[in-house]
Amino acid sequence: SYGEPHLVVQLGDQVLASHREANWVFGRVDTAAEGTEGWLPLGCVEVDKIRKFEVPHQCQLQGEWMTSGGIILTVTSVLVSVSGEPSVYILRDDEGCAHLLGCRLESCDGQTAKWSNGEEWHRHVQTEKEQLLSR
Repeated sequence: SYGEPHLVVQLGDQVLASHREANWVFGRVDTAAEGTEGWLPLGCVEVDKIRKFEVPHQCQLQGEWMTSGGIILTVTSVLVSVSGEPSVYILRDDEGCAHLLGCRLESCDGQTAKWSNGEEWHRHVQTEKEQLLSR
C-alpha cells in the first residue's frame, strides 16, 4: 500500500522473510544491506522455500513492553511498534546478538530486557482502565 516500503527482487534472489500477511511477505534480500526491507507480493515467492528470519531472544521478546521512559512497545515477530505511532522498527541479528536501532540486546528473560544503551524494558501488564479502553 501507499507509503509502505516495497522490496525489489530479481530472479534467484533469496529473501529473508520476517513477516507474512495475506498475500504479502515482509523481508529483505539475503545479500542486501540493512535497511533494505520491504513488502513483496506472495506470488513472487516460492512459498515452499521461504526461510523465516529470526533473531536471538525473539520468542522472549514477543508481546507488550514498557520502556524506562514509560513508552509502550509491542514486539510481533521481529517488528517493534510504538503505541500510537505509525512507524515500525526491525530487530536485527548481528553476529548472534539481537539489535534494535543500533543497540545490542544484552539480556532478556521474558520479563526484563536490557539493552547496551542502558535502556531497560519491562513486561507491560495492562491496567483495568487500559483493558476497558482496548475493548
